[in-house]
Amino acid sequence: MNPTHQSIEAEQAVLGSLLISQAAWTRISDKLSAADFYRADHKTIFAAIASLNRDGKVVDVVSVSDYLERGDALEDAGGFAYIGRLAHDTISADHVDTYAALVLERSALRKFTAVGDSISTFADCLLQVCAERFAGFTFEDFGDPAGQQRSAMTADKAEKTCFDILAGKGIRIQAAEQNVTIRLESVRKPLNTLRNGKPQLQLHPRCQMLRKGFAGRYQYRRIMVSGSAERFHDAPEKNSYSHPHDALQYVATHVFGDSVRGREERMRDFNTPLEKLYPDQMKVLSRGIV
Repeated sequence: MNPTHQSIEAEQAVLGSLLISQAAWTRISDKLSAADFYRADHKTIFAAIASLNRDGKVVDVVSVSDYLERGDALEDAGGFAYIGRLAHDTISADHVDTYAALVLERSALRKFTAVGDSISTFADCLLQVCAERFAGFTFEDFGDPAGQQRSAMTADKAEKTCFDILAGKGIRIQAAEQNVTIRLESVRKPLNTLRNGKPQLQLHPRCQMLRKGFAGRYQYRRIMVSGSAERFHDAPEKNSYSHPHDALQYVATHVFGDSVRGREERMRDFNTPLEKLYPDQMKVLSRGIV
């Protein structure tokens, strides 16, 4: 493993901060998951801290150690002494956001390194399916802007991003809208706007993942915070339903986003036939890529 793909010190600083400050959890809970940690014992400790916080329990060295012991995982986490040292060596939780960002960045770098070949394979499959099912169409592609970022920890400008790999296959991605409110409204508004008696945006019956997502599986995860009112994460929970919904939002924002943002002069109105939005193209399909 490339040493730049991990930061044990940052992982320890995050865990130590969470052990000495209950408030630290609310600052990073929507940014990190146990999977973002490199070391297995750190994954185990973070998962325990997350579970206790979700249940509204006190989080400290004793409670986390007890939780892990009851789950027969204390030894795997390094034992009481190691957990105690994490807390002891952390002077303050003031910089937990900085440490969490470093852990997340290293996690993303590891994932990117691991999936480079998978992205290339995905591109080949996408091109084959589109050629077989949509021959003659022109495509516009949209993806998460994170796909065009290089690691801030490397000076190697030749490092390829996800967008670079796809572009090498002839799939040129446009960075999609990241404002979740605009994305959601770009889907909601056409679903609730009728054209010739039918919703402007319709889902084919075979779009089962999207339909199930709309039925409740695409959701915001509840945050349990002791002594305060019920709260939810600022962004939808990442699961198997969130990815197709992200892709739908990317495309919907491209087509309907100007109206949502109030730029009616560009969108004209919601009753404008979509074909008129592309006067120079006979056929256009948009692909949302996540």
